[in-house]
Amino acid sequence: MAEVVVARLAALRRLTGADELIVTTAAHNPDDVDSSIRLLAEAWHA
Repeated sequence: MAEVVVARLAALRRLTGADELIVTTAAHNPDDVDSSIRLLAEAWHA
C-alpha cells in the first residue's frame, strides 16, 4: 500500500513542481501514526 501512496505523491510532486510535501495522518493512536510515517519514509527512499 505504501508504494501506491508513494507513486501518487511523486505524481503530485511532478505535476505541481513542489520541492517538498507535508504529510498528515488521520490516525489517533500515536503508534499507528509512527508506523504510517515510517512505512511511507521507507517506501519513498526505496
